[in-house]
Amino acid sequence: MKKSILSLITTALLIPATSQAAVVLDTSHYPQLEIGFFGERAQTFTVSNTGTLSSIHLYLSTQGVTPTVDLEFDVRTTVGGVPTEADTGPNILANLSIPALNITSRATVHGIPLVAVDLTPYNISVTAGDVLAFRVNDPTNNTVAIGASTQPGALTNGESEYGREPAGTPPWTPFVLPSNLIFETYVTTVPEPSSSTLLAMSIGFACCHRSRRNQ
Repeated sequence: MKKSILSLITTALLIPATSQAAVVLDTSHYPQLEIGFFGERAQTFTVSNTGTLSSIHLYLSTQGVTPTVDLEFDVRTTVGGVPTEADTGPNILANLSIPALNITSRATVHGIPLVAVDLTPYNISVTAGDVLAFRVNDPTNNTVAIGASTQPGALTNGESEYGREPAGTPPWTPFVLPSNLIFETYVTTVPEPSSSTLLAMSIGFACCHRSRRNQ
């Protein structure tokens, strides 16, 4: 009897998993480019899928001058839907640079790839409904344009673009003319237990329960 149950469990575990982790487009604001801002900007976004924030893609373009200084980039928490102010501390979930060499001249936003920022090394766990923000800053303040649009697109939860003038000086202030940066976020979703795993667990539980009854 024990051999039969063990055989069933082994067979169940050998069945291919039906659910695997996948990278999905989580949030997207990708309408027609209208504005190119310089300096320091932050953008809030609402997470749609539970998992790990894997990357953020945004519109960056040179403005006739080849950038020589890397851009500052971070992902941070929000309070009341507004990006947190501190540039260091537990509110900063990722802190890195965007190489200047990754930024080229771009005339329009549609039909061209956005600049991807890889966040997988930071293992940022997210839950659907979380409101986070990313910050991007051009230290030279006049070399790189950060694309934005006044069209709401798919952002319907009060998301907004914020600025600080000068950079690093509170508070974050939304623009009088509501706008959002052009961006996409990607999340690696958490896989659900496969049917084979659930079957093996059920068989194991039944075996344990029967063994106790026979004692």
